[in-house]
Amino acid sequence: MTKNNRLTSDLTIEQLLAALDKDVPIDLVEQPTILPQLTKADDEYNEYYQTASFLAAFKITEGKHFIKGSVLYELFKLWNKGTKLSSKSFHLQLAKIMKNLNPSGGASYRVNERALRLVNYIAQYKKKHKQKPLYNKDYRKHFEKFFNELNIRPGNLYVEADILYHVYDTHQYNNRRKTYNFRIFENICKLFFEDKYPDKTVLPFFGVNEDIKQHISESAVRNWRQGRKQFNDNKIRKKLTKEDKKDLIYPEEE
Repeated sequence: MTKNNRLTSDLTIEQLLAALDKDVPIDLVEQPTILPQLTKADDEYNEYYQTASFLAAFKITEGKHFIKGSVLYELFKLWNKGTKLSSKSFHLQLAKIMKNLNPSGGASYRVNERALRLVNYIAQYKKKHKQKPLYNKDYRKHFEKFFNELNIRPGNLYVEADILYHVYDTHQYNNRRKTYNFRIFENICKLFFEDKYPDKTVLPFFGVNEDIKQHISESAVRNWRQGRKQFNDNKIRKKLTKEDKKDLIYPEEE
């Protein structure tokens, strides 16, 4: 961690998390209170110092709000990037400062309101930085080739997953190539395109560019939808809204 000219305890939660988000290291200027029985010669000193510094940086103290220990450890790892302090060691040191309500199982504590607010920020941070599974490299390479050959890119034209799969299946068949099943295709598409569920079916719609129209005609799409209504009507929970239809490939007529 590098020096920061401003005391971290003077920063708001928003400023602290913004710094974490930008990978700006935060250094604690003020010294935490160290237990008198610990000295720098003790192996435990560094573990305790890291834990106490973390609490001081975010002004986390005991209070009346229940919180899971795992949440605090997640924040600790965001704050102290690259730390080798394990979750077990973190909670052992934390228990010397705050009462662990569940020492025999998953650690939990009662903390002040400021700490409680951190929970929402941690959830937002994790959601923003969540990495979707990349799947098998062979799968990814296989589908990237298909998307590139047809020049299918992310866009604002939404196509039902089964129709997009039909385009894929037809292309692979015509070129005498291997075809993966629908579920693999659907999950791979979620890595490449925005998905939404405008008609509340069990299948998502993927946002692609206009080039998709070069590979499937309006009549083919309408025939596909008509067949779906006949054989899969129980999965259609409501009609598309007018707003949804504007973004849909070959919108259904009123």
